[in-house]
Amino acid sequence: MSEITIQELKEAGLTRAASELEKKLEMKRKLTLAFERFRVVKPEAIDKFNEALKARTLKREGKKGVNLWEIHDKLCFIKLEEYGGAPPVEVLTRLKEVREMNLFDAFEVAKIESIKEYKDPIVFGRIDNCPLRFYVAQWDTDIRIEDLIAENEG
Repeated sequence: MSEITIQELKEAGLTRAASELEKKLEMKRKLTLAFERFRVVKPEAIDKFNEALKARTLKREGKKGVNLWEIHDKLCFIKLEEYGGAPPVEVLTRLKEVREMNLFDAFEVAKIESIKEYKDPIVFGRIDNCPLRFYVAQWDTDIRIEDLIAENEG
């Protein structure tokens, strides 16, 4: 459908239908540009990484059958605005460039949650109502984009 159809919907009083169509067209535009410019990480890749990370780091504490609990490392995601660290200047520069594209609705930092200290190395762009993560930048080597997807993927 075209912009004319959206206008016709509005003129007919179908404001909700017009709004929904606008959202769909905007999402299509964002996804098209994001797929052209950024590497993509699917939820399945994150699940697979977390399963392998759990297998490598799983520790059981307590007595068998009584108060037994497990701890393990896990990749988690923090909204950029809630992130308390400071990435290097080159990551900040890249983030500024990507923000100026007005493509993503939100950004997040991927971090390995652990009892051990890890550095926080990956920034992803997110599009509302889309489960995919779009790689923006990384720093350090605790986790790299290559740990989530192969070099020829995404």
